[in-house]
Amino acid sequence: MGHLRTRKKRKNRRQMLLMLMLLGRETFRVDTDRRLWSKGKSNRWFLDVVLNMPDDEFVDNFRLDRATFHYVCNALRPCLQRQDTVMRPGLTIEKIVAVSLWKLSGNSGLRETGHQFGIGRSTVCELLQEFCDAVIDVLFPKHIKWPGQQRLQEIVNGFEEKSDFPQVGELIDGSHVPINIPKKELCRDYYNRLGFYSIVLQAVVDHEYCFLDIFVGYPGSVHDARVYKNSPIGIKAERNRCYTQIHGDTRLIGGIDVPVVILGDSAYPLSPSIMKPFINPTQEQKSYNYHLSSARMGVENVFGRCKGRWRILLKRNDSALPNAIKQTVCCCVLHNICEQRHVPFEEAWFNNPRQDNHPIANEAVLPQAANIRQALTDFCNDL
Repeated sequence: MGHLRTRKKRKNRRQMLLMLMLLGRETFRVDTDRRLWSKGKSNRWFLDVVLNMPDDEFVDNFRLDRATFHYVCNALRPCLQRQDTVMRPGLTIEKIVAVSLWKLSGNSGLRETGHQFGIGRSTVCELLQEFCDAVIDVLFPKHIKWPGQQRLQEIVNGFEEKSDFPQVGELIDGSHVPINIPKKELCRDYYNRLGFYSIVLQAVVDHEYCFLDIFVGYPGSVHDARVYKNSPIGIKAERNRCYTQIHGDTRLIGGIDVPVVILGDSAYPLSPSIMKPFINPTQEQKSYNYHLSSARMGVENVFGRCKGRWRILLKRNDSALPNAIKQTVCCCVLHNICEQRHVPFEEAWFNNPRQDNHPIANEAVLPQAANIRQALTDFCNDL
């Protein structure tokens, strides 16, 4: 009898263990239901508010009008469109672009942007970098490019109509973009004369407030002349492949063949391709300086309008340095798209750039450059 009772107890124990195993399996299955794999976030603000904003409010928040917004979405769709999965539907291209524009136009934090659009902080960061990469790959070649012969002549005519200064093809200047404090060993290089850490944005612009060429990333302490000499446009000029050879047409002024030139401030070297103002000008030279300054106001307006639209360029950018450079380039491309498509610009957005008056470097003036500047001086005095 004792033997039978032992066998019965073992049988009951096995049945109990089997029931516990089945119960635990069911509990585990319920706890890992794939529908509960992430926290739910609200998408209502984007669907109900953003997509139904009045046009003027949409421009104020995203800096693009609706037609330009859809142009950007369609251009970047092959690069950025997410696929639906069994886990969840993919983010739409409209939402990806809206998140990126919101961040670039206001430099709000990742947490605030994520709450606004119902996504996580890491997702905001990921979307922004993918958006910048796509803009640089797809839209940069279309919207920032060196002018051809016909377009160059239109620019020359445009500058002369505005300022009475002949043979101006482009304006050049540099601007500081604030960044986070870099690594300790690089701190001194990026600390500029204005008292903050920055990278330099060198821009060549036309008379319609558009970028023709940009060069981004040099530390903020570097002199404008050095940035220019190490940029692709400066290297071309050093190799004598400058605008006379690229664009051809010169104009006879005062017996001198004057090529199409770039106007720079006193920080840039005087050369046959770059004209700069006189230092301590005589009465005769003041007229030249006045007309040159009048024409050069255009480059300050470009920086003011670009930073006014994309305010991430005004505040300290906490992204890693390579990402901050990409975001700066992306903003320049978006600025050109806005200007070329005549997106409204509110004067309240305009930012007056802080001037960094670099010391004037000693330079040996080429006779050809001096002759060109004298011919332009005589021209300005005859106006």
